Amino acid sequence: MDYSKEPVGFVKTSDLILWGQFNLKIMKSKDQLEDNEILKLVHWIGMWAIDTLYYDESRPHIGRIGIGIMVTVMLLEFPDHYLKYQLSQYN
Repeated sequence: MDYSKEPVGFVKTSDLILWGQFNLKIMKSKDQLEDNEILKLVHWIGMWAIDTLYYDESRPHIGRIGIGIMVTVMLLEFPDHYLKYQLSQYN
């Protein structure tokens, strides 16, 4: 088995960010994004999760998988933002 290749279906968080920026027409580097742009971007990524539901074409109801993706992307790509809004939990 060749472990040098990425598994099929694997998407890097940096690719998700670029995909979201392109679709939301946010043409800035990741380091120049403002808080509201980061929130829009992460929310947009969560909307594409398999368990997101739409009722009567209103706002999406993001399920457990979508929320997990949102938190993971936030932690890996925007760690300062993650801490600023206290998304981390200390036990």
